[in-house]
Amino acid sequence: MANGGKPSIQRLVHGVDNRVPIEHVEAAPWRSFCCLEVNFGDQPATAGYGTGLLIAPNIILTAAHNLYSLRQGLWAKKILAMVGMKNGALAAQAGVKRVEVAPGYRNSLQRDSFQHDYGIAVVESDALYRWAGECVKVTDQAPMDNTELAASNISVAGYPDEDRPQITLKSAFGAIIPSKLTKTNIHYEMDTMPGQSGCPVFKWSSQSKSFRLAGVHVAGYERSNAARRYDGEMRGQVKAWVAEHGKAG
Repeated sequence: MANGGKPSIQRLVHGVDNRVPIEHVEAAPWRSFCCLEVNFGDQPATAGYGTGLLIAPNIILTAAHNLYSLRQGLWAKKILAMVGMKNGALAAQAGVKRVEVAPGYRNSLQRDSFQHDYGIAVVESDALYRWAGECVKVTDQAPMDNTELAASNISVAGYPDEDRPQITLKSAFGAIIPSKLTKTNIHYEMDTMPGQSGCPVFKWSSQSKSFRLAGVHVAGYERSNAARRYDGEMRGQVKAWVAEHGKAG
């Protein structure tokens, strides 16, 4: 989480930590996962971390709070996006030149912000895409309905801030909590830490190599973690952003 300054390390682990490091970050689907170094201030020491997913050659989908601080009422001053990050070493990087957040996010109250907590970061070069060799075209995917979500095992994978400077992609796997499934959010007990905000929550088939986006991870609570659900509204907004700012791959 990069929510307007260097984050406090609050454990968002339920029971035993079930996250595992990803050994082969160059393999699918991990090569499209981006580590975001986000600075809302003028000093590098104040930088926090977030996670995103490369959804077009030059566009990263992430949490809105990695891009705009509701608490401070300001945009991030500098964001560096990196791919292939393992033990603090990266394969490629690019600066972010433009960000967008979901309509309604900047005017939302903190307690309601998770209903709008998604956005995009547009990078200034194709360095990430050249290394990754692909992006996840989530706008080609229909959102999962309640029945499919409730029946699916899903993964949450991102770059935890706790590991700095040896930051490594970590993933957890499990089920959502059907009783806490809402129109705009999903909840789960898979473990996360600050830095993993903005990471994709997804269904992955190693056999068919198919990736289905379920949501964007936005928060951790005492009893569960939460994502902004990938629904028709998010799909339409992201499609509009890609049409306006995206480059063909």
